[in-house]
Amino acid sequence: MSEQRTKNKFYYVINKNSPTKNNLDGFANVLYYGSLKHFIYFHKACTYVYSDSLRDIFHHWPEVYKDHLHKKKIFLQHGIFATSRAKGYYDRNSMLRRNELPDKFVVSSAYEGKLLQRQFGFQKNEIAITGLTRFDYLPKKQNKKRRKILLMPTWREWLTNVSDENFLKSEYYKKITELFSPPVIDLLKKYNYTLDICIHHQLKKHLDNFKLNYSNVNFFCIQEVNVQELIILCDMMVTDYSSASFDVLYQNKPVIYYHFDAARFFATRGGPLICPLTEFPGPVPRTFDDLIKEMEQLLIGNCCPSTKYIKSANKFFDYKDNNNSKRVLQLIESEQ
Repeated sequence: MSEQRTKNKFYYVINKNSPTKNNLDGFANVLYYGSLKHFIYFHKACTYVYSDSLRDIFHHWPEVYKDHLHKKKIFLQHGIFATSRAKGYYDRNSMLRRNELPDKFVVSSAYEGKLLQRQFGFQKNEIAITGLTRFDYLPKKQNKKRRKILLMPTWREWLTNVSDENFLKSEYYKKITELFSPPVIDLLKKYNYTLDICIHHQLKKHLDNFKLNYSNVNFFCIQEVNVQELIILCDMMVTDYSSASFDVLYQNKPVIYYHFDAARFFATRGGPLICPLTEFPGPVPRTFDDLIKEMEQLLIGNCCPSTKYIKSANKFFDYKDNNNSKRVLQLIESEQ
C-alpha cells in the first residue's frame, strides 16, 4: 500500500508495546491503540479493515457500534478457514450478533468462498475473492532446501488457566513432548534436519517443563519471532489444525496434520470445513507411529508433496501472482 497511490488515507493501529511494532518503522500513519489520536481517527474513518474482531479497531466497539453501522467493513481474516472453524465466532450469525458483520469477507479462492457460504452462512455477494495479502510475500516455490522441519501446534483453550501440575498431566503436554522425543531426534539425525518449534504464547509459560537439550531442536514463541520467515525457511510443516499450514502449501511444500485429539478439539472448536479423511491437503495421522512413518516417507522423498495433495491444496489458491494486496486495496477503495 505504501508504494501505491490511493484516493484515501490509510491508518494502521497497533499496540505501542507490541513486539512487532518495529516492523512499522519508517511508515507514516501509524496509530497507537488507545491513544487520543487513535480515538479521533476511529470516529473520522469511513471504512474499517480488520482480521479478527472490530475490538481490534476500537476496544469499546460493543458500546459505540450503533454510531458506525453505516461505515464499510472489510474482513481480511488471518488464515484460510478449512482445517478448523472457531465455532460460534466467524460464522455469519455470530458476527452479526456481535455487530461485526463485514460488507466483504476476503477469501483466497472460489472454493473457499463456497465453503463459507455453505458452512458459515455468508451470501455470495458478501464474499470477495482477492487472495490473502500475506501470501504476496511468500515465494511460490522453494529453490533451495534448508533441511528444516517446522512444528506449529495449535493451542487448546481448555488449558489456558490450568496449573503447571495439571498441564503436565494433560494429553496435550504428553503429545507435544513426543514430537521431540528419541524417535523424532533419530529421524533428524538420520536425514540431517533441524526441527524448529513455534509455540503459542500460552504455551510459553510452561516452557520450563520441556527438556530442551537438543542441538537440532529450536524453540520460538509466536509473538517474538517472524513466523513468516520460519514458514519460508522450512521444507516441511507438522501441525495439527493451524491455518498457517496454507502458507506452507502455497509454496508447494508438504504439510502433515497430526490429529491426536481430533474428537475433543473439534467438539470444542467445531469440525473442519473439509473432510479430514478425503479433503485435507496433506496426510492426517492419528497416532505417533503413523506420524513418524509419514515424516520419514517425506524425508526420503526430499520433502516433495504428492500430486494428490498438491491438487487438494491448489483448490484454495485462485491467485499466485503477488497481487493480492493490490486487489484488496481496490476492493477497499471501491467500497467507499
